[in-house]
Amino acid sequence: MKTLDGVERKLDPSMLVICDTRRPNAVAGIMGGEESGVAQGTQALVLESALFEPTSTKFTATKLGLASESSYRYIRGVDKDLADFASRRAAHLLQKYGAAKIAHGVIDVDNRPKPLNPDVTLDFDRARRLIGIDIPNDRMVAILVALGLTARETGPYSEKKSIAFGIPSWRYDLSLEADLVEEIAREYGLDNIPDTLPSAPSISYLSQANFEAKERVRELCLALGFTEAMHYSFLSRKELDDFDTRAAADRLVIPDPVSVEYGVMRDSLLPQMTGSLGRNAARQLDSALLFEVGKVFSNKGGKPSEAERLALGFFGPVGREALRT
Repeated sequence: MKTLDGVERKLDPSMLVICDTRRPNAVAGIMGGEESGVAQGTQALVLESALFEPTSTKFTATKLGLASESSYRYIRGVDKDLADFASRRAAHLLQKYGAAKIAHGVIDVDNRPKPLNPDVTLDFDRARRLIGIDIPNDRMVAILVALGLTARETGPYSEKKSIAFGIPSWRYDLSLEADLVEEIAREYGLDNIPDTLPSAPSISYLSQANFEAKERVRELCLALGFTEAMHYSFLSRKELDDFDTRAAADRLVIPDPVSVEYGVMRDSLLPQMTGSLGRNAARQLDSALLFEVGKVFSNKGGKPSEAERLALGFFGPVGREALRT
């Protein structure tokens, strides 16, 4: 069919069209056809108003490479109650300004009950807690009513704990209490809400004595010329098996590892330490001194546990001299 922009469009069965008994008259939600368009000699009009799904409209518009003001609106969603009102309003204006005379009434091919947006209840105290500022109940209600919502109870609201709101048909984006809280915060003014950091109790899982002991070990190793190595706490079964398989049954296995190379929590620091030493030697270094203070893990008896370990690794003459010192 040829659309109103004068371009011949090739349609297929996947595209929704408005048609009569002989041919398509419009690409639904996008653009009308040239043959059914209003021309200089037009004497009769049929007003058609419908609600088209955004996904269907976007699919057809993309496939045809055809963007219009109509498709722009339908793709972003329109008021589901607007179709009937829009057609009646258009007919009223045509009649009011003498451009046409209404010959027939409305024909509704979809007489199913229109779904209503469910009410959303707002808890005032929870709203204040989420926003982080003390906004009076009446102010919150006034903000939402100004946006077109309907308060299901009358005021005053200062003593009420919560209230249900009716959601207008054009606000299909409001379905949760959090949506109402967001609207209140936005209308109240985000710049009027002070910045505050969330408060949480500080929990230390490491005693001060253990922390100081670890730091002392690090200081001693660094003083001896060692460089600290830091490795992941997980590695492959093979790397651990290359050193020791006696405790293989007690290893802590990761249920859903990112890869097989990181499928087990380490029960020894030695596999990764020797790997680091080997990589240094492969780069033709004469010597290396490495240390690591880290956790090892076990699942002995089905009870996960962890413990701190120290690993020292070296090769070359500098390493032996440092240890003698």
